[in-house]
Amino acid sequence: MKRNYLVLILFIISVTSQAQSKSIIGILFNETNTPIRNVNVTLLPTNKTVKTNHRGTFIFNNLEEGHYTININAPDYITQNIELLLKKTKENLQIKLKKKANKLNEVLLIASTSLTNYKSSAMSLQSGEFLKAFDLIQYDQISVFVPGLQSQTISPNNSNIVIRGIGNESADSRIPSRVSIFQDQVPISSFSGASVALFDVESIGVFKGPQVSLFNRAVQIGAVNITSNKAKNEHSGTLKLGTGNYNLVTLDGYANTILLKDKIFARVSGIYTKRDGYVENLSGGQLNGTETLALRSSLRFPLRKDNSHIDFSINWQNDTPSGIGYKSGVLAPMDGDTQAHTFADLDRGTNLGVKRTILGITGLANYNINPNWDVEMNLSYRKFDVNEASDIDGTAAPTLFFRTEVEQEQINTGIRFNYVNQKVKASIGANYFHENGQQQLTLETNEKSAAILFTNPSQLTVNGIPTFITPDNPLFFLLGPGSFNSLNDFNSETSFNRARNNSGDLFGDLFYRLAPKLTLNFGLRATWENFNSGVEIFEAKKPAILGSLLPDNASPNNLFVPTNGFMSTHKNYISAVGELGATYELNNNITIFGIMSRGRRPHALLITDKGVNELSDETVWSYEAGVKTLWFTNKLQIDASLYHYKYNNFRTPVTQLSEDGNLKTTPEDSGRATSIGIETSVSYFWGKKTHFFANYAYIDAFIDDNDKNGYPQQYAGNKFILTPKHTYSLGINFQQALIDNLDYYIRPNYSYQSKVFFEPDNKSEISQSGYGLLNIKAGFIFSKKYELNFFATNLFNKKYIIDGGNTASAFQIPTFVAGLPRFIGTQVLVKF
Repeated sequence: MKRNYLVLILFIISVTSQAQSKSIIGILFNETNTPIRNVNVTLLPTNKTVKTNHRGTFIFNNLEEGHYTININAPDYITQNIELLLKKTKENLQIKLKKKANKLNEVLLIASTSLTNYKSSAMSLQSGEFLKAFDLIQYDQISVFVPGLQSQTISPNNSNIVIRGIGNESADSRIPSRVSIFQDQVPISSFSGASVALFDVESIGVFKGPQVSLFNRAVQIGAVNITSNKAKNEHSGTLKLGTGNYNLVTLDGYANTILLKDKIFARVSGIYTKRDGYVENLSGGQLNGTETLALRSSLRFPLRKDNSHIDFSINWQNDTPSGIGYKSGVLAPMDGDTQAHTFADLDRGTNLGVKRTILGITGLANYNINPNWDVEMNLSYRKFDVNEASDIDGTAAPTLFFRTEVEQEQINTGIRFNYVNQKVKASIGANYFHENGQQQLTLETNEKSAAILFTNPSQLTVNGIPTFITPDNPLFFLLGPGSFNSLNDFNSETSFNRARNNSGDLFGDLFYRLAPKLTLNFGLRATWENFNSGVEIFEAKKPAILGSLLPDNASPNNLFVPTNGFMSTHKNYISAVGELGATYELNNNITIFGIMSRGRRPHALLITDKGVNELSDETVWSYEAGVKTLWFTNKLQIDASLYHYKYNNFRTPVTQLSEDGNLKTTPEDSGRATSIGIETSVSYFWGKKTHFFANYAYIDAFIDDNDKNGYPQQYAGNKFILTPKHTYSLGINFQQALIDNLDYYIRPNYSYQSKVFFEPDNKSEISQSGYGLLNIKAGFIFSKKYELNFFATNLFNKKYIIDGGNTASAFQIPTFVAGLPRFIGTQVLVKF
């Protein structure tokens, strides 16, 4: 009995003691009201030190009443000492820090809702200020500054991002993407809808290797995360006008305002850019031009003063560029040559081009439940439609005119709970994704010209003039009497495919500080997928007789074998991926990390007239180690990493005339592949406004000799397409005061890449040898509000190609697309 009384007394003393203890809870913000993470906060005279979490929050518990000093020491901000008389049980503080001179920030990146630290993964982050400084508004411009990233922008419907040798190679609605792209947590990876204008951007993060739990959807081998600027509690805006050669016109800017004090903020932004094509087309117009109009409107509703909020945004983009310059590398235009950058003669002239419209509506919510827990939610709707007209034989012959029409709608929603304390960072979440996409490919041809393509493609044109089959050709002995008159001057045939897919994900991650300098991390994802795939190849309205000559008899079509109705199939899959990593802080300057993970590209259900072709899921085991360093109070950053990837069921797209004589583009499973690489980067700030950067990447990515069954592979030893073995770049942002209220700057950058192949068979004649490009921008800044600059890209007008081979390569007349020539221009910027 006495023992029970003693326990009761001790319990009462404990409760009373806890009731009398006091706490200090604070949140650090910068001048734009963004939480500041990973900052050391010391409480004197206790000498206790904690770091702010991903919401900028710090907590001191079990304090007695009395006088305290809070010391806030952030390398990039002015040090603050706050005197406090603690009387309340809980003292809540909101503290705004002011920036010092420019320095590199140690980044705790919340991509989607992640708790991943910059030090624990292979990632590169470019801030919105950096993007604006170098006028980076397209993916291919960003790749210069990120080791391991390549980008091929041919048109809005044909833009490919490659991370460490792996890219997205097909617009087929039934084939999932390898590289993931996110815009404000919305997955936008579909091949025809992934290319978006980069304007009014807060940051762009490039994540390398499988990302198991970082985003709400799985990432097989890498991701690009675009975070746009949200509405803020301020009145501000900018307007920029530009002009240049090739009739360049640019206009972009934003306006931010407060609709209701502390309740509703609003922001509108947009960009318009138009430039004539740089390859003249003798049949009319210019090729490889651009025209884009993109707009965004956003609202923010703050819920409380702890950074809880709701964001709502609408994105709209319309692209209407001129046609792609697929120029033949075998058949020259009249009085011309086969060089990609000189004039071409593509049939249909000004009818070539792209029309694409994108609409996206997104809602994001972040709610802080308590100092340790918060929840993030997202809901989005996105749709796009594309209509692209291309002459893919690369000549004036009316032979291979393709019209590609793509439509897609998608809905994505997810929720994630985050937990943080001094030792643990963890999250758990779920996501649902639905997409309904379709692609229609229409071939239009003159059969009298197509007959030459089938029998003697090197004579498709002579001195640029199209040739047509004549009645005395031996071909007509096979077709029979009167067959010549049965050839159509115009024939059209259409292939249609559709995919309706659903997926659900459960995922989580855990970062545990096992020791003061050692953190372990673990991630896991389980995925359910429901794929519904269908195809229909229609019979030509005018029966074609050339198809009857093919072994499989495509009649009444020329190339696409009719399916005699809509063919469909469906299947469910369940899969899991995971990752395990560790981070060790050698000291305040050096951190090493290692991570092992498994990535996965989902199955694909392809249907032909022969039946269903189920492609296995493509998997990769990733092993990576690296070091990240910050020196001289975060002025110097040096990073390096080493990785090794092993692929199974590796897919390669191949366009060729099959054994039965039909033109087919199919993903071939080459079995196994390997990728080994090294990446390094250096960034240094000196003075207040000058920044130097450089990076280098080496990659050896190739198809293995044998598949998993020990059989030789078709492309054994061949290198991945669009993957240079060596790349490097360097640049400087040099800015100095000329006189009071007048600064001048110069921003040159140089990039180099070694040889790349454009086709899986690695033919030397369908490749681009190594080359380098020099860009430069210089200007003046008046009173920090007005700017006048001049720029030149590809200053020395280097001739190079960005694409080669293509569909015409199946007929031994490959086509090529010229890279960007020298562009020069000037811009005026006003801030208000």
